[in-house]
Order: sequence, then structure tokens, then C-alpha cells
Amino acid sequence: MKSNMKKNTHLIIGIGVTALGILGAFTPGLIEKTSAQHVSFFDVFPSNSRLSFMGLIAPGGYVDTSIAYIQTSMNATLSGYSTTSAQLINGDHILIGGKNFIVATTSAVLRENQIPLTTTLEAADIIVDTPVIAKMTGDIKLVFTPNELIDNGSFTFLFPAADGTSQSNDGMPDSGGYDFNNAEIICPTPAAGYTHWSASASASVDNDRQIGNFYYHAFTCEYSGTSDTSPLEFTISGLINPAPKIYPDVLQEDRTISALDMYGIFADQSNEAGAIVKYGNSYAGYGSAVKMTVKVLPQLTFEIDGIGEGENICDMGPTEASTVTTTGFLVPFGSISNAYFTNAAQKIRVTTNAAYGYAVTVTSRDQMGLNGDPCPGAGNTLECIPGYGSVDSNKPWLSITDGKGFGYTLHVVDADSDDYQNTPGTPNVTVAFNKDDGWRKFPDRSESEQPVHIINNLKSTNQDVIEVCYRIVSDASNLPGDYETTLTYTITATF
Repeated sequence: MKSNMKKNTHLIIGIGVTALGILGAFTPGLIEKTSAQHVSFFDVFPSNSRLSFMGLIAPGGYVDTSIAYIQTSMNATLSGYSTTSAQLINGDHILIGGKNFIVATTSAVLRENQIPLTTTLEAADIIVDTPVIAKMTGDIKLVFTPNELIDNGSFTFLFPAADGTSQSNDGMPDSGGYDFNNAEIICPTPAAGYTHWSASASASVDNDRQIGNFYYHAFTCEYSGTSDTSPLEFTISGLINPAPKIYPDVLQEDRTISALDMYGIFADQSNEAGAIVKYGNSYAGYGSAVKMTVKVLPQLTFEIDGIGEGENICDMGPTEASTVTTTGFLVPFGSISNAYFTNAAQKIRVTTNAAYGYAVTVTSRDQMGLNGDPCPGAGNTLECIPGYGSVDSNKPWLSITDGKGFGYTLHVVDADSDDYQNTPGTPNVTVAFNKDDGWRKFPDRSESEQPVHIINNLKSTNQDVIEVCYRIVSDASNLPGDYETTLTYTITATF
């Protein structure tokens, strides 16, 4: 019998689950290359090309809630450049007035002026115009192909700064350029003709690197030895990515979601005298992450499979093999005897994404009754084959001299979690009762006996598998005829 919460299964609690997956931010390489005499191919590879967030608190926030409201109109005067919460993703660290918060994982669809947080806000956190900041950083790999046979020269790289003031090196994002943030350059390892490297870096406020009205942070690697034409790799670490640029209103709408801000980065190679012998430039684009969402529905799969005749069941060995072939809905013991055991088994499989797991219980209609007639309690040995042992304790059943009747034992085939257990009434027990411990009878509904757990798990599982092994032997006084009862397996899952 295979089902997906069918006849003998029911779901206690089921709620939708939304999973949010984040596709990595744009990872631009070379956006544009300039070709001319003495110009190399120069590539820029940021490991994190997300724009930093620079927003402002808006009216509408409440104390002791976990939703921050931000302004959706740019306010360059107060450094409010980010105008939508969609620029942020789950897990981002943000500062509200200098206090650290984390963007919450949530399935709710929020408006662009709302940022869900993992902690609640206090009165100081909802003051209008309070800065809301998320710094984006990452290593930037630079690949430059030099001129050959240049002795004792240097390589310099220029990154745009917002201006030439100390604000370009205050550890906070800037609109229109990188914040220096005491960044460093990592030079190549000495090899081939390069015998030694020396690194230096300076913020725009500390150097005279200005081209027209634009200021630049400078990173330099000086070398001893002689260059060749093999590409060299340099790494810049520590720069804070720019916040959204200021654009005219006609271009500003939704720009932080669907558009990239482009930044030109310059590079050159100089000889020992300081004269530039080769130069290049590249453009890197910075934007927002692309959010991808998917809904995973509650899932619960419960299967009961049959086991063939002659198979080793419940690890009892070949001498105690299954006597008959079962299906998922029928255990046909056939003709039984009062002189030897008849064995059979079924296999239960459970898979679920329920966060708090599941439980499988079983109960019987009553005892085995002649012609299926009711046979409550212990019945009688003429028209009933009673259960063997008790509902909640184990009894050895090594030979027919131990007793007659109908009973079961269990065998854990595969448990996906160490929270698995199948000892009734005992949580978190990983050793289940089995053929070595003994056998039990199924609870009798006609006697108001409660269903028992035969398998459960306290969390989600890919697949738990258990064998339920049945044994029956008649009494010498049982009347000839057909005996039967029914078992009802029930599965419940808590999401």
C-alpha cells in the first residue's frame, strides 16, 4: 500500500513554507576596454559587486516591532541614497544610527519602504532621518598584462573616490565612489623576473590623484627585476563599495533594482624613472542582488510495502524467514499450525519535511476472530486467537512453549535522524525493542486500549524505514475456520 496522506494517514498541522534563495550579485568582469598604443587589456573582478546601502528612517515606525521604515525618495543632503528595501537581502548586517541589526529571513511580501529585522526596535531607532547603512565589501582582483623588459618599475591602480576629503576614508559608504577604509593592495608573489615587490596605498584625501573633477584612491606595487608579458594578478581588499549614485529624477526610479552604477578603474605600468610605459582602464558595474523565491509545500509520504516469502525479516536469521508473501494492504498467513510459528512482515517508509517530525501509531480492531467476528479482550481459545504478551512490555517468544497467539516485533532498517525512536512512551530512545528483547501484542480498540507509537522522529527526515514483523501460532483448541482482524496505521506530522 502506497499513499500520500491517504486512508490511514492524517496531517495534524500543515502550513506553507517559503524558501528564499539568493542568486549572487552581479559579477562583472571587463565592461569596457580601451585600445590604443601602449594600452593593455586590463580586467577587474569584484568578489562582491553589490551596492552599499545608505538610507534614512521614515515616519511610521513603532517601538517593540521588528519592521524599520525607510524613505523612498532620495535625500542627498542627508546622504539618503538608497530608496528601497529590495536593495537588501536576508542576513545583511545594517546599522541604524550606529546600532547593529540583521535583516530577517521572512516569507512575507513587504513594501519597498519596510525592512524586516531579527530584533525589535527601540525609540532611538525610529527617529526620522536616522541613517540606515549596510556596508558592502569584498576583494577585487585585477589582471594586468605588462610591457616586457621594463626594469625596476611599478604598477598603479586608481579607484574612484566621491571626493578628496576625509569623508572618502571614514569607513562609511559614499555615493559616487569607493570609501578607502584603509584598504590594501596585495602584490604578486616574486617569480620569474620579478625578484621583489613592495606595496603601498593612499586615500584620495592623502594624494594628488585627480583627473578633471574626479578624485581617486591610489594603490601601487613596485617591483625589482625585469617585467615580461605574462599577465599579473593583484588584489585590493578593504574598499567599501559605493552607495547608489545621484541621478536626475527621470533616471532615479527603480535604478537600485534594475540598473548598474558603472565605475571606471585606471591602471598603468611605469619604469624606474616614473614614466608611464603602458596603461589601461576598465569598468566595473555595481547593483543589487537578484532575489529568487520558491515555495516548498508541506510534504508527507507514508508507504507500507510487502515483503516476500523466504526473506530474512527483523534480523531473525534464515531459520526464521518470512513464511508468506505480503503486500501493502494484506498479510495472508494462510494455513497456520499450533506446532510451529508462521512469520510475516511489512516495511514502513516515511519521508517528510515537517520541522517537528512525525509519529506513526498502530492499533487493531480486536483479537483475531473466527470468520472476522468480534473477539474483544482475551477472547476464548475456541473462536479467538488472542494477542501475545502485552501492549507496552516485551515478552520473549523463542518457541511455542512460551505461549500461543498473535504478536509483533520491530526492526529499524534505516533511520535518517538520531532523534528516531520507536519505544512507546519513551522519547529520544534510539534503541528500539526488537526480536532479542521480545514481542508485544497490538492494542485492542474494542478494549479501549490506546494506539502505540511504533516509529517516530522529532524532525524532518529524508526516509525512515522500519520492518514490522508478525508472528502467529494457534492454540490446539482453536476451531477450524478463517480468522481475521484489521490493523490501522496512522501517521501525524507537525509542521
